Amino acid sequence: MMTKKAGLSCMVLTFIILSAAMNYSSLNLAENACIDNNKIPTVEKSVLAFNWSVYCK
Repeated sequence: MMTKKAGLSCMVLTFIILSAAMNYSSLNLAENACIDNNKIPTVEKSVLAFNWSVYCK
């Protein structure tokens, strides 16, 4: 049986992993939108793609 602390740690870790995966997916969608509009994407991102920017040139 998991303790409350272990259960909370597991939930926090799961949240971080899901957030990173969803942010990475959004980053890929933004890059592809630039490419679809015949522009070149310039991407700036941090660790795990939590903070990112896409510029279409």
